[in-house]
Amino acid sequence: MAGRQRGQLVYWEKQGADRMCALHCLNSVLQGPYFTESELSAIGLELDKKERQLMAEGGVQSEDYQAFLAEGSGNVAADGYFNVSVLIECLRRKRIHCICQKDVGEHEEPGIDFGYILNHADHWLALRRVHGMWYNLDSMKPAPTVISTFHLAAFLSSLTGQGYTVFVVRPEVGDLPAPGVMQTRSNNQFYLTQKEIDERHKQAAEQAVKDAEDAQRVASGLNNVSAQSVSSNNDVRKHLFSQSPAWEGASRLAGGAGLVSKHRFQNHTLIPLAVAPTGTEDTLEDPELQEAIRLSMECYRKEGAVVTELSLGSLDFQAQEQLMLQL
Repeated sequence: MAGRQRGQLVYWEKQGADRMCALHCLNSVLQGPYFTESELSAIGLELDKKERQLMAEGGVQSEDYQAFLAEGSGNVAADGYFNVSVLIECLRRKRIHCICQKDVGEHEEPGIDFGYILNHADHWLALRRVHGMWYNLDSMKPAPTVISTFHLAAFLSSLTGQGYTVFVVRPEVGDLPAPGVMQTRSNNQFYLTQKEIDERHKQAAEQAVKDAEDAQRVASGLNNVSAQSVSSNNDVRKHLFSQSPAWEGASRLAGGAGLVSKHRFQNHTLIPLAVAPTGTEDTLEDPELQEAIRLSMECYRKEGAVVTELSLGSLDFQAQEQLMLQL
């Protein structure tokens, strides 16, 4: 067979944009595509039925039974997530026990068993000894990862400290299934040699470096654009204000964002409330600036001036220049 010609293989499934980690974990610990999503769903629904029958023994009109029905399935979720009861039943049908590590006994040392299933934050992953070596077969990783027997205890202890629940996987007789030459059913199922595993990790590391460099370039580009925008706005302000040498009694507010002044124009007292170039509208929302403008307007109104609002942003550039030259 082609698989045998490649040498020793490790079976592993890669998770996509879904929550099928229980299925991937189960097949990885069995080292082959033994189960499908539909088979796990069917088993989950069987468990639901048995649970309903058990709860009905207390009376179908009881509050407990009605609350149980209202909760819906506790074994199968619509997004593809399966709870531990489904995994335990699947393994039982393969004559394999799945036991919570807390119930095993502290005297037993990690490494003497055949495999582990772990769960944390609704994510399932498998640790499995294959060809005498331990592998982390997490479907969210780029590929299986080798764990030395020496570091296995520390690794399990670390995961337990992070909140993982650990289940020991033990066959009734003999060993767990070895990686076979079963036909894969989808493009996320792989039989990998150690060389292929190493290559996948290498590619993932290179991609991570590239992504980091791309992110850095994007951030640098945004900073440059921001700096150029600030510089451009300052240049526009300087240009417009330089065109008005006759602007008398002007008072700069908010760092030059606007001007308040009194000037005679066509027999009216013209008060530009917020003369600012286009793109600086946000400065007019400054409460201190608005208050200063309001007080200035009150002063001019007391003098009998006709107050006119003028925004340069509403004029084209030529009109802005003409207005500034006349003021």
